[in-house]
Amino acid sequence: MIRYGAAAGQATDNAVNSAVNVGVAAFNIDNLGIKAVVKKTGKETASAILEDYKIREKQEKQLKKEDK
Repeated sequence: MIRYGAAAGQATDNAVNSAVNVGVAAFNIDNLGIKAVVKKTGKETASAILEDYKIREKQEKQLKKEDK
């Protein structure tokens, strides 16, 4: 069926590729949001653990000083 020619075929190809790209972009935006949340949560958790460790280390040093 070469009724409309190569220009119509190219236009159809461009339309289909555009639709696919919109779908891929939407998928990537959803995953980016999840990735950002997980990254932020991971950083906050690591910071909290580090702070807890520092507090415990200070308490242990103070107890050692008091025991002397």
